[in-house]
Amino acid sequence: MTEIEKLKEQAEMRVKLIAGVAHSLRTTATNIRWALQLFLDGDLGPLTNEQKDYLKKLNDHNDSAVKLLSELLNILHAEELEGKEETEKIDLALLIDKTINDFVEVARKKNIKINFERQDIGPIKTQSKKVEFILSNLIDNALRYSDKGNITIKIIKAATGVEISVKDEGIGIPASDQTKIFEKFFRSGNAKKKEQMGTGLGLHIVKELVESLSGKIWFESKENTGSTFYFTLPLK
Repeated sequence: MTEIEKLKEQAEMRVKLIAGVAHSLRTTATNIRWALQLFLDGDLGPLTNEQKDYLKKLNDHNDSAVKLLSELLNILHAEELEGKEETEKIDLALLIDKTINDFVEVARKKNIKINFERQDIGPIKTQSKKVEFILSNLIDNALRYSDKGNITIKIIKAATGVEISVKDEGIGIPASDQTKIFEKFFRSGNAKKKEQMGTGLGLHIVKELVESLSGKIWFESKENTGSTFYFTLPLK
C-alpha cells in the first residue's frame, strides 16, 4: 500500500468515525425531543408557566442540535458521493416530487406551501443521489429561512440544458454578503440571527456537486423579500 493510499484509508476511517458519533448523538437528541414534547403537551401531568417556559427553551436548543447534526451527516454523505456514483437515466420531475415529499410535514407546520412547476423534458442522464442532495439542501434552506408564503420549485429546458430553480419568500441575503454565499464556512448575518447553529458548508458543497455534474449555480436575492437559487444540468 502506497503512502497516498494509507492517507486515503485513514481519512475514510475518520469520516466513518465522525458519522457514527454524529448519528448516535442525533438519535439521543431526537429521543430527548420526544421526551420534552411529552412534558410540554401535558401528557405527564400539569406544569406551571415557569416550567413550560424553561422546557420550551430547552426544547428549542435541542432542536437546533438535531438540525446541526443532521446537516453534518448530510455533508459527510455528500463527500461520500464524490466520484462514486455512476451516471444513469432519471426522471427529474419524479425525483423532485420525491424530494419535496420529504419536506411536506415541515412545510405544513410552518404554514408554507411548496409548489412545483414543470416542463416535460423527458429523462436526463445524470447522478441521481447528487441531484437529490442539491435539491434537499436548497429546499431545506428555503424552509429554514422562511416563516410564511410559498416555495416554488421550477424546471425548464434552457439553452444550457435543464434549469432548476428554488424560490422562497424568506429573509433573503444582504447585498453585502452575496459575493461570499458559496464560500466554505460562511453564513450571512441575518441567517445567524435566525438560526444560531449551522456549519456554513451546505451551499459550498452544493456548488461543488453542481459543478461536478458539469452544471452551473447562481442566485438572486433581496433582503426581507426572499431568494431564488438556480442550477443547471446538461441534457447530454
